[in-house]
Amino acid sequence: MNKALILIGTFLLSVGISLCLILSLPGHYHQDEFQVQSSEVGLDWTRSWDNPDQSAVALIGQNFKFTMILQLVSFLIVLFFSFILSFVALNWERLIIPLEKTVAIGISAPTLFWIPLLVSTLSLKFDFFPLRFEPTLRGWILPLVALSLRPLCIGTEILLKEWKKVEFKSYFLVARSKGLSRIQVFYRHGLKNALIPFSSQMGNFLVQSLMGSVLVESLFSFPGIGNLFVQSLQNRDLPIVLYLTLLFTFLMMIVHATIEIIQKFLEPRGESSRT
Repeated sequence: MNKALILIGTFLLSVGISLCLILSLPGHYHQDEFQVQSSEVGLDWTRSWDNPDQSAVALIGQNFKFTMILQLVSFLIVLFFSFILSFVALNWERLIIPLEKTVAIGISAPTLFWIPLLVSTLSLKFDFFPLRFEPTLRGWILPLVALSLRPLCIGTEILLKEWKKVEFKSYFLVARSKGLSRIQVFYRHGLKNALIPFSSQMGNFLVQSLMGSVLVESLFSFPGIGNLFVQSLQNRDLPIVLYLTLLFTFLMMIVHATIEIIQKFLEPRGESSRT
């Protein structure tokens, strides 16, 4: 309940700040001089100031679908490969230490480190992928890799730690004595416990991914709302900036609320234990 109030309060605060900014601009936006000037003509907040012939909602909608596809595919990549890598390492124990060292490197290096490295190696040196986004399969690869690499390492590390904890539980030894394989025991008994911290971290990933999309989309000229946000700031297209700010806030509220529901489903005793 308290977290719900915090989320609602954050959204209302964002709306209030946006309204205050709107009310503080009583004049007409003069695009050539990049300043707000007094005028008898009211400001049209339903259209882009940089593209007056285009509705703000329509412009955001055109870019929003690309960002949602990028975010969804990136999330599925992180979800799928983090489980695959952790399960493979559990099945071949000699892979655990090399995998832990690899994911540690991936976690310690920020996204801003990986993007120039990927671009210089895969685009400039070997020309495997285009430097700027193209509406082809090759054009999607680098933005997806740049957005998914660090969260993938984080998710794999969390699952490995949770699986290793299970090995010290008594029910693990009992299940193994009954003839179940390591993977069967982890899947039947350790998966639900591992999903609690994993889902929490994936919620943080989605929030950070929305913010990181501004950087990734801008560097790769990806036609999403992150790139649109940067362009609107540069062109002082205030209606688009305000609408996108509210949209980012609303999406983060949805993510946090969804994670709360998932965690209560995975650990129904959590709420009663806190009261």
